[in-house]
Amino acid sequence: MQNISFHIAYLLTNHDKVIVHGLGAFIVLPLDKGEMEQKGILSPPENILKFDSEVKQNDDLLVNSIVKEKKCTYEEANVQIDQYVTQVLNSLHEGKNVRIPWVGTLYMKDNKILFQTEKALSCNAFNYGLTEFSLPYIKDLQQEADTLPKKSNKKFDGTDFNGKLLVYIGLIAVALIAIGIFLIVVNQRKNDYFNPDKIQVADTTKLLEPDTIDEEPIATDTTTQVQPDSVAMPEKTPKSDVEVITSDNKGNYYIVIASCMDQPSAEKTLAEIKLKGFNDADMVFSDSRYRIYVARFESEAKAGKFIIQFKKYYPAYTDAWLLVKQEQTN
Repeated sequence: MQNISFHIAYLLTNHDKVIVHGLGAFIVLPLDKGEMEQKGILSPPENILKFDSEVKQNDDLLVNSIVKEKKCTYEEANVQIDQYVTQVLNSLHEGKNVRIPWVGTLYMKDNKILFQTEKALSCNAFNYGLTEFSLPYIKDLQQEADTLPKKSNKKFDGTDFNGKLLVYIGLIAVALIAIGIFLIVVNQRKNDYFNPDKIQVADTTKLLEPDTIDEEPIATDTTTQVQPDSVAMPEKTPKSDVEVITSDNKGNYYIVIASCMDQPSAEKTLAEIKLKGFNDADMVFSDSRYRIYVARFESEAKAGKFIIQFKKYYPAYTDAWLLVKQEQTN
């Protein structure tokens, strides 16, 4: 039934309303900016997507789209929609969320069907207004495309699907070029932070003080956070003798700079951190959260020294902290 979800997302690119008979209607509405206009603030047009479970009539838009794509009868298309609606309603009544890719998520609360829009809305990418919009990841596009019958010359409502896919890929290519230019500028200002020539240490008498290590408590059976007094700190040395610590990229001691509740958010955050020049950054799962780390060590002492140098060189990450992930035993 995943194919029905794709039809809904696709139709929203060209229509203001898509009715799923027996479930409700997805409606594209212009965002009301009357209050801003009264204050003399100019704002570009923007659409929002809502769901109305009270709409019961059938406009046959979804049915006809399925008929064209499947080359089936009107009755057969209706049967497919009825099966899809039954499956969605059963899941909602069981307390499960139902996600429609590129559209949003349906969920049940107080016996009412509620709707949360997707970050990457199919109905927004084709408005070409001045507002920002998100695009699906290439892997998501490919997954949805794989659900379609692989036959040539297939059209959806008079538009070639392959043409739409090329539009997405073209826009993504432009975005990648912009990111590449951004990376060149960033790298000119800040090389990899593990380069000894780039680490600037001022006043080493304060650099090696234990109380400069930030803490973030972790309560779990398998992971613990190193407290400041447990880090083996080096003796104070003259500035010219300060040792530059580089990452081992292995071991159980992680320098963490960000945490996320779910994997998609963590992957997005990791990509943004890498764009800032942290090429060795990676992700580790700990205490029901996804941790983004910039360095990893086998030695607790080296990890303790590194985090001090790191905070001095990158003031924006003074909340970086040290995570010890213990090996799980059977």
